[in-house]
Amino acid sequence: MMNKLFLVLVIGLVAFLSAVSQAAVYGGGSGTQEDPYQIMTAEQMNTIGLNSDDWDKYFVLMADIDMSAYTGTQYNIIGNAVTKFTGTFDGNGYVIANLSYATSNATTHVGLFGYLGADARINYLGLDSISIVAPNANSVGGLAGATELGALITGCYTAGAIEGNSQVGGLVGTNNGAATACYSNCSIQGQNNVGGLIGYDTGVIVICYACGAVSGNTNTGGLVGNRSGGTVNSSFWDMDTSGQATSAGGTGKTTLQMKSRAMFVNAGWDFVGETVNGSNDFWKMSQMTHYPILSWQKEVVYPDFNGDSMEDLLWRNVKTGEYLFSPMGVDPNGLLEMGTTESLGGSRKTSEIKGIADFNGDKKSDILWRNVKTGAFWGSLMNGSTAILNQDLAANSKTLQIIGFVDLNADGKTDLVWREIKTGAYQGWLMDGLTVQAIQSLGGSKKTVQIAGFADLNADGMSDIIWRNVKTGAYQGTLMDGLAVTATGDLGGTTRTIQIAGFADLNADG
Repeated sequence: MMNKLFLVLVIGLVAFLSAVSQAAVYGGGSGTQEDPYQIMTAEQMNTIGLNSDDWDKYFVLMADIDMSAYTGTQYNIIGNAVTKFTGTFDGNGYVIANLSYATSNATTHVGLFGYLGADARINYLGLDSISIVAPNANSVGGLAGATELGALITGCYTAGAIEGNSQVGGLVGTNNGAATACYSNCSIQGQNNVGGLIGYDTGVIVICYACGAVSGNTNTGGLVGNRSGGTVNSSFWDMDTSGQATSAGGTGKTTLQMKSRAMFVNAGWDFVGETVNGSNDFWKMSQMTHYPILSWQKEVVYPDFNGDSMEDLLWRNVKTGEYLFSPMGVDPNGLLEMGTTESLGGSRKTSEIKGIADFNGDKKSDILWRNVKTGAFWGSLMNGSTAILNQDLAANSKTLQIIGFVDLNADGKTDLVWREIKTGAYQGWLMDGLTVQAIQSLGGSKKTVQIAGFADLNADGMSDIIWRNVKTGAYQGTLMDGLAVTATGDLGGTTRTIQIAGFADLNADG
């Protein structure tokens, strides 16, 4: 009797120690639906691929993580043809960045997940800056190399570059499962069955899109490379950016059409702010790219010097004029916390900040400076508190006044609008980083019309201009395409009745 009791105690102790050990390997949890394993670091993420016994467990991502420490084949792919991943991975609205995998071997099932089994569930996960180089591999995808019938992927996206041989896709290489409310902005390269979202499909694709460049030799498509049966509903690809006029499924649209919220809503997409298509609120329009993005995604805010999508604090020392920033974050308990304050430079006697922008589109705030003594302007491309490039601009506050930080051509990089102090006329500068690509007069004068503000009036991703007549107070809108005017229209108003107080998207139409 005592021997049996001892055996039971030993078995119980082993099971307990095993559970504790696994919780230590990850960030916490026990792998159940009620208490999923918590993933907080790149090391913990890479450990999942080593523990095939956990491939039927529940996981939840608890923070954005950077996988750049793993190169070549150092990342341990999760799931394969022998032992598929059949668990649940809840991205929880976080992003895995800089996943890299490179091999010249003739292998199969390459991606964050190699093979998703019938019960697998991947939800609300983002993959940014993926780099997969596997030119001899089949079933290659950003999120998963392959999915089995019954596997579900919901509310996920991928962005980066993927190269494979056959069955190559931005989201999934070979899809037999279902993808709902997903998108890919990956450049895709392969030989056969190559697609912007799915390489080869026999499953279900619903309210998804792709907008990355796609190239292949045979069975190449903007959304789906090749398909045998399956269902593709209300899904699209960008014909302009993909370089593909056809697809084995979905509907091709121009870039301009892909940036129209109304087009997607009319196709049944469930957006924040509308109820006709449901209450899941999967989508919203990006304020940066002006394509649809997932409603859980964070976008660039200013100032954000470290690119973590959290607004940092910008300070100025009243006595010295020095500028400082404090990075803001969230502690493990979900509470807002302030990081170490760092100096950005500047002083009352030498230089002052005239604006915060993102000149090179890296989602980190850059700075427009003015020399206090000479009036000369220059820009600084920033990485945190470090200026990676300083460059003079051909502008001086004695002749030009900066009045707008805009995106005139929808490239995600800040452009500049200046006002000539002497005449009141305006200039638009198209910028690429700190290099001026083009300068164009926008009109206006002290006596006729002045710029009242900037807004994206037609949701094409390009900043438009609202003018005010100096004499009458009437407003006029100008639709812009880069530095070219495409249309003008009266907006009403007079100096005695109404004045514009702000710009907002009141009906969530983009």
